[in-house]
Amino acid sequence: MELDSLFVTDRVLGFEFSNACDGLQIRNCSVEGGTYGMKWNSETNLVNIQNCYFENLTSTVLDFSAAAAHRNITIDNSFWNSVNGPLVNGVQMGSGCTWGRGNCINLNSVWVTGHSYAVGDKVSYNGI
Repeated sequence: MELDSLFVTDRVLGFEFSNACDGLQIRNCSVEGGTYGMKWNSETNLVNIQNCYFENLTSTVLDFSAAAAHRNITIDNSFWNSVNGPLVNGVQMGSGCTWGRGNCINLNSVWVTGHSYAVGDKVSYNGI
């Protein structure tokens, strides 16, 4: 399944995936001016999030905390600006999960799965 060029603004939750997601491609999507970005509530395998834009969100951008399993998640070439919460929650970015080097983060701090990093801190791309 592929989601391409969708734009959500001023909502509590931008996108919610309630059923199992296998082979989901999310490209060129945008979530702005709300609370949460995207949330997964079931098993998630082989999800590719690329070229997405997240701005002015007050909580978690990508929330996998309710997903029964989460494997092979790739996040790359995306942009975060003015987010006041974790970028990713509920998934360890290791074991087949990839935080790509093409991401652009314009924040005062970065939170990934419970870890907090200040801008300029070195963040491991293999096993955050």
